[in-house]
Amino acid sequence: MPAVYFPNRQADWGNGVQVLVRTSVPPASMAGAVRKEMRSWNRRMMILQLDTVDNMLASSVTVPRFYMLLVAVFAGLALAVSSIGVYGTINYSVATRTQEIGIRMALGAERGDILAMILGQGMALTTWGLVIGLAGAWASTRVLESLLFGVRPGDAVAFASASGALALAILLACYVPARRATRIDPLEAVKHE
Repeated sequence: MPAVYFPNRQADWGNGVQVLVRTSVPPASMAGAVRKEMRSWNRRMMILQLDTVDNMLASSVTVPRFYMLLVAVFAGLALAVSSIGVYGTINYSVATRTQEIGIRMALGAERGDILAMILGQGMALTTWGLVIGLAGAWASTRVLESLLFGVRPGDAVAFASASGALALAILLACYVPARRATRIDPLEAVKHE
């Protein structure tokens, strides 16, 4: 059995010793043999825990993974709330501008023009939100750095993917009222004027 020598004066053992055993068989089947070998070194030795390196590594990242799960859940909720908010704003805008949109269509505006106008309004809000949000995200990268594994602060891919997901969600939220605006009957809208 391989051994490593650590002088007691140079090593901080705390309240115990950790022993690592490399095996080619399943670790659970080695538990009895490891306990027996360790007892042969010192009969008074207490063996508190036998665990695999995989389990130890997994337990070492449990808390950071939980925090990242919380961040992901709150990010998803923020995305849903922002999408619903923009949908509500654009929907209200279309409802209050029904007559204006009908008059534009009566004067020759194509459905594509109306769609572009409404989507442009929503994406203008999104652009401002992304600019402010990216500035805030950039400022908070040092706080989140301990939670992000494999992502450097200011990672362009992370910022681009988050911005792209938000822009796509907002575009979909704007599309529903914009599509409804293209179906406005110009004659009905003009009658109300």
